[in-house]
This record gives sequence, structure tokens and C-alpha cells, in this order.
Amino acid sequence: MTPINQNAGGEVMPEDVFRAFIAGKPANTQRAYRQHLAKIAAFLDIEFESKEYFEALIQFSPARAMLYFDWLCNQGLKGQTVNQYIRTARQFFEYLRDVGLIDRNPIGKHLKASKEPVSQAKLISDRLVHQMLDLPGRDEKGLSQRAMLALLFYSGLRISEIVRLKWSQVNWSDSYLEGVITKGSKKRDVLLHQIPFKALKRLSKKRFQVAYTGSHFIFKSTYSGKHVSYKTAYRFIKRVFSEVGLEDGYSPHSGRATAITNLLDQGFSHREVMAFSGHESVQMVERYDRKRKTLESPAASLAYNKK
Repeated sequence: MTPINQNAGGEVMPEDVFRAFIAGKPANTQRAYRQHLAKIAAFLDIEFESKEYFEALIQFSPARAMLYFDWLCNQGLKGQTVNQYIRTARQFFEYLRDVGLIDRNPIGKHLKASKEPVSQAKLISDRLVHQMLDLPGRDEKGLSQRAMLALLFYSGLRISEIVRLKWSQVNWSDSYLEGVITKGSKKRDVLLHQIPFKALKRLSKKRFQVAYTGSHFIFKSTYSGKHVSYKTAYRFIKRVFSEVGLEDGYSPHSGRATAITNLLDQGFSHREVMAFSGHESVQMVERYDRKRKTLESPAASLAYNKK
């Protein structure tokens, strides 16, 4: 690890931090790293490599990292490009942690964009949503698959959040999920629409004969004993999409985007939809906006018309 130089007063100079971070790397890599880290300066609206920029990085929080990630996704960049910017930022913050300038890396490993830009995720018709929910069987595996699909289309949760859910988080009396771990390792309660709520209850009774409240994962891997992986869930969702004719451009994010857009189409305000989706800001919801009317209780009213 290349040491960081200090001035006569023992102060670390910003340019020396960057120089030490990229030292020994090929010239092309150095140029790419500088370009990627300059993107953070554009997000913060401050001069790259300035003292103000360096101080902002030292204070960079997981919440700010989430906003930066969403800001990148909103720039119309390809998912692969967003991931490159995030990967460089994660490596740089890890370097700052290793040299003792910060206590922890604010860029979580869960931050990863889908292949298509988030703002361009394709939406799914109401007819196909119902068709997909009818595909799984009525055995335990089928009920588990239907519960995952119902949560994807009706809860506003991301697949990475769904796979980590535990039965102990289900409040059966008031129909909501307690302490769902979201991006940035924050927790929030999620009101359940009747469709995923009933799907979870059927699965629980099939598996445990009761409305279970134990600490087991809802979507448990039969191999590891832990929750199913994101990759496994992703492949399952893509396979279901393929069965109804949804191919290129459709990803699990399409389910979340469809739910959010439908609520906006039904007239809910940005702040109401933000509470449903768990976004950090109203501006992130505006990417999905089609209408600007205000009603009540979005999670309970989300509907897909049968055709």
C-alpha cells in the first residue's frame, strides 16, 4: 500500500490521497479511476480533488452513497457503467478505511444496477401480472414461488430485500412486515397488500400448519439452510417472465417499476408512493411519474385489472 504524504503541519493533502490510491496502476486505469471519482464531485457539485471534496468524502455516509447510486441510475447510463463507477468508489473508500481516514466503507456491496438503466426498465401489463401469479402450482414450492411474485408486484420491495425476509417479520394481525432491511442497511415497516398477505399465509399453513412467527427465512434454500440467493431468485423471476413472453429488457426491477408506475397512474402523490417504495427522496419517484393527483393508502389500493 502506497503511504500518503503529509505537509509540515501533519495535514493530509487531497491530491496526495488520490496519487497514493492510483500509484502503480496502468495509465489507462489511472485515467479511468480519476474519471470515476470525478463523478462523485459532479454529484456533490464541488470541485474535484479540492479540499472541500476530500472533506465531503471523509463524511460520506451510507445514505449519501444511496443517493449517489440513485443519481447515477438517473443519468441514463447503462447498468454496466453505473456498476463501474460504484466499484471504483467502493475500492477508493476501502483504501481510505485501510489507511485510517474513515471508520467504515459507506458503499455497500448490495449496490448494483440492473443491466438496463433504471429509468428505462420496461413495464408489465396487468394481464401478464395476473398470468404470472397463476403459473405456480399449489404444492409448497409453488406457494413459495407465488408468494415471491406477489411481493415483487405488490409490496414495492426489491428482490434483494424479499429473499432476506423472515417469518418473524410478518405481523399477521395488522398485515405488515416489520423491520425490512433496505438499501443502506436501514429498516422500515412495509404494509402488505391482501394478495401477498394471503400468499404468505397459505405458504405458512402449508409449511407449518399455522400462521408461523419463527425466525426461519421465508424463502429458504434447500441446500444451504439460509435464504435463497439473489442470483437464484433473479433466475426464477426471469424464467417466469420468459414463460409469458417477456424477454429482452425485462428484469425483476420491471416488477417494482410496474407497481410504482401503476400507483402514480392511479393518482397517488410522490410522497405517498415514496413511502410505498422506500426511496430516499421524492426526486427518485419522479422518474416513474405520469400523474400528480393525491389519494390515500397506496399499498392497500394497488390493483392490476384483469383482462
